[in-house]
Amino acid sequence: MARSALEEMSATGAFERTASTFRNIISRDPNSRFPAESGRYHLYISYACPWASRCLAYLNIKGLDQAISFTSVKPKWERTKDSDEHMGWVFASSSTELDQDSGADPDPLNGAKSIRELYELASTNYSGKYTVPVLWDKKLKTIVNNESAEIIRMLNSEFNDIAGNAALDLYPPHLQS
Repeated sequence: MARSALEEMSATGAFERTASTFRNIISRDPNSRFPAESGRYHLYISYACPWASRCLAYLNIKGLDQAISFTSVKPKWERTKDSDEHMGWVFASSSTELDQDSGADPDPLNGAKSIRELYELASTNYSGKYTVPVLWDKKLKTIVNNESAEIIRMLNSEFNDIAGNAALDLYPPHLQS
């Protein structure tokens, strides 16, 4: 059964967020499973999601927009499959459908119709939510990470060898506590 963030509302209306599932880390170490390489990663976002939008902000502020590509889904949820009623993030279906106000595009890498399809590509037995942001590895064709706090930390430090603004530290040690 497909899940969404709507299932994380308490009886009082509070948002009770469950932990993200894909928690791999990109590293400066060239021998790591996910090394920081220019052109290898893609960020999937929605401009309507503040957590995903902050990842895009980091990408641009750190000067990584030439090293890491990105695609935005539509800002309004739609059905993700004809076989069930799940509503979630979907891509524009073609370049002719592009809504200039939303910034949504078709998925350029996998031809996915929804973020849900990316999760299903990455894990055949995934049972969590289909959220953005998604940091995708083009080489291994999988999700690296879907936790915005971890993604921004990686963008802040692990890509400094290829960042246009490498000296800019948006997470300085003296403010981390």
